[in-house]
Amino acid sequence: MLVCRYFGTDNVTFTIASEYPNQVLQPRQFSSFSSAAIEIANSRVYGGIHFPSSGPNGLTVGIVVRCLPHLNSL
Repeated sequence: MLVCRYFGTDNVTFTIASEYPNQVLQPRQFSSFSSAAIEIANSRVYGGIHFPSSGPNGLTVGIVVRCLPHLNSL
């Protein structure tokens, strides 16, 4: 992930709050960027937006796409 390269590690604890209008949602705390990415991918399945295979497949595609510019520069 790009943020991992920026921070030099995946293990960064952070809290994020939703800005969803007209709802008060509790802020979510994550211990790493990858744990947040997995939860976000899963939430799209729970919400009925994607099939169960879409989450892991999307994460894989994201990793590959992120690596392509670096691999092409070698």
